[in-house]
Amino acid sequence: MKTPIASLISLMAAASFAHAATPSIADAPVNYANKTLTVYGASLLGPSGQGIASITLGQFALTVQTATTTEIVADFPPGDPPSSFSPGTYQLTITF
Repeated sequence: MKTPIASLISLMAAASFAHAATPSIADAPVNYANKTLTVYGASLLGPSGQGIASITLGQFALTVQTATTTEIVADFPPGDPPSSFSPGTYQLTITF
């Protein structure tokens, strides 16, 4: 027989998984003056809000300045400012 405390913990754990949201990106503009990429969206700290492990643009690792559930601001690498990128489409990967 479970104790009331054990039952409550099980219920709380199940409730937290039921409310996990899928991250989504709405926009990701580049600020050339500040050499940053800002990602706008929802659940940007991961499905369970655990935070960001890494963010890459193409093959380049960016450094996260700030991150919230709706916005990530990341710096381009010092040796690869945004002005060094040719116009085109790049894969943006956020790992949680």
